[in-house]
Amino acid sequence: MSTAVAKKLFWLAMLLTSFACTTGPEAPDIGPPGIRMLSGADQSDTVQAILPNPLIVEARDSVGRPLVSVPVRFRGFGSGVGPDPDSAFDFAGGWTATTDSRGRASTFVRLGSLAGPIHVTAVTIDSFGFRLDSVSANFLVQPGRAARLVIGVRDSTAFVGDGYGLRIAVADRFSNPTTEPVTFQSLVPTVAAVDATGRVTARAIGRAAIMAEGSGFTDTAWITVPPSGLLAAIDVGDILTRVQPGLVVVRLDGSGYRHIGPLGELPEWTAAGDSILYGRDGRLHLSDTLGSFDRPLLPTGPTTSEAWGSYSSNGQWVFFNDASGFCQPLYRAPSDGSQAVWVGPGACDSMVVRPSSSPDGLRAAVWHSLYGIGILDVASGAITYLIPNCPCPYTNFPARWSPDGAMLAYLKDTVIFITTPSGATPIQLTPAIASYDRLAFKWSPDSQWLVARRRNGLDLIRVQDGLRLPLGWSQRFWDPAWRP
Repeated sequence: MSTAVAKKLFWLAMLLTSFACTTGPEAPDIGPPGIRMLSGADQSDTVQAILPNPLIVEARDSVGRPLVSVPVRFRGFGSGVGPDPDSAFDFAGGWTATTDSRGRASTFVRLGSLAGPIHVTAVTIDSFGFRLDSVSANFLVQPGRAARLVIGVRDSTAFVGDGYGLRIAVADRFSNPTTEPVTFQSLVPTVAAVDATGRVTARAIGRAAIMAEGSGFTDTAWITVPPSGLLAAIDVGDILTRVQPGLVVVRLDGSGYRHIGPLGELPEWTAAGDSILYGRDGRLHLSDTLGSFDRPLLPTGPTTSEAWGSYSSNGQWVFFNDASGFCQPLYRAPSDGSQAVWVGPGACDSMVVRPSSSPDGLRAAVWHSLYGIGILDVASGAITYLIPNCPCPYTNFPARWSPDGAMLAYLKDTVIFITTPSGATPIQLTPAIASYDRLAFKWSPDSQWLVARRRNGLDLIRVQDGLRLPLGWSQRFWDPAWRP
């Protein structure tokens, strides 16, 4: 064989050897650097389902070689209950897998309990626990089977002629709304009507239930239709929603809310309805409805501490107690707080407190610590006792004189009773189960209603028949006073 032929055969053999090395089973596995999603993304199923296809990622170094035995931390973003066995995780926690010889890691995904679009992130971690690279995959969680109805606001309030849309939907066991239709029916159509879309319209003062039905499930929403009116009240505030406590005004349907002053107690409207008298820091203060001024009722005078202010309906007088000592003597002053005059009691062996002025300001309903509820005549100083103290956890007090002068309302324990200034046989207005606060109740300007505080909010109580209208928005409100 010639030398030339031998050289050609040598180079041909080298070429074949090189081709075999680059195409055979031992060829280098080179791919795109970084971490990428190979399969398993963009799946969809119902809540808490384990997706059928695993989520597979591939991790490579900067030159494209597989990263072997490298931790890959899968983390989901959504709702769930914790890592699932069999190498699956849900959207409340995470799962760490290790890459194989091809740089691949995988896990099954269990969907969470919140319907909607969610995603999972795969992160490669180096030997020091630091993040190297990441990639994300998207999923869609669909609602499960219908299990009940969900109601956005179960108890609402609207004035006659006003309305609102009910937010009621068929939902799965995790309250995810589904697409099944809902039908509506008013159980008291004379008070409130509802159309096919769930819009409620208030027709007359009262209380009505709206029944909803969908996929064989039923539930009920409620509406209170109150008379027109504006309240002054004490809002105790809410830390979670960052509502500051203080003196506020709000309409009886929950609208028109305005914070007008700092935290106090027992607000009382002036007869003109343009200012509010309330207790704060041991003194009685006056504030307007805009909060533009706040001043003591008595800048100077015979007292250094006052409580329980009550204006006469004719706008001429204001009663209050001196709260600086044990006796707490009772005073009456012109409505501007000037020239306050002591009107009782005659001795310091008992207290005559919590006055409620008669419409003309010549008398006041009071509570005597020994003898109970009575009527004080300012001119003579005499007290005519009507309702003796009862042997109950909270004795009979206080009495609130109606603006028309015809009635007195008071509490026996936690039950509201009605009597007259002449001492007619008391009539029980509210059931014992209602349990009203013994201080937080006032009359409406027309003497037809009372507003009172129960354990979970305010009620309007019609004196004629005892009809009770709960105000569903009023859980934070105490010491209500109805504007004249």
